[in-house]
Amino acid sequence: MAGIEECKALCEDNKFLAVLDVARGNLGMQTRLAHDPLTADPIRKHRFIGLVVRKDKNGEYKLGTIGTDAWDGRECFQNGLVCTWRDIFQEVAIVVAAPPSYRLTSIMGRVTVHDCKQLSRKTQTPVFLVGTGMDALKSVFYCDESTFKRFK
Repeated sequence: MAGIEECKALCEDNKFLAVLDVARGNLGMQTRLAHDPLTADPIRKHRFIGLVVRKDKNGEYKLGTIGTDAWDGRECFQNGLVCTWRDIFQEVAIVVAAPPSYRLTSIMGRVTVHDCKQLSRKTQTPVFLVGTGMDALKSVFYCDESTFKRFK
């Protein structure tokens, strides 16, 4: 965790780290459900699934809605059966889980790193990329506009 100067405030905040662990667990569960033969979800299967972490008025961290749109820089707020789209902008963090088919080499590959930096630049929000594949399980990467480093 130490050594990422750009992430110093967030990466040393114990409340944020606890929320990050909850987000990782939720995203891991949704990824497994999307790929399990009994609960397969063709929309979420083989796609990046993410959510937004934001602070409420009391300074507590809250998790947003899990969906495939976080990787595109927007979030769906459901209004019945219809989504109201909202662009993610200047939030605390975006946590995104890579599909299980993404190994460490794919996550650290040029295209994924570029996409992650571009998402951070577009939303002006740091991104935490979580690995769910075989050799990437339990891996977390921190990304901002100019940095992509392994966090855990």
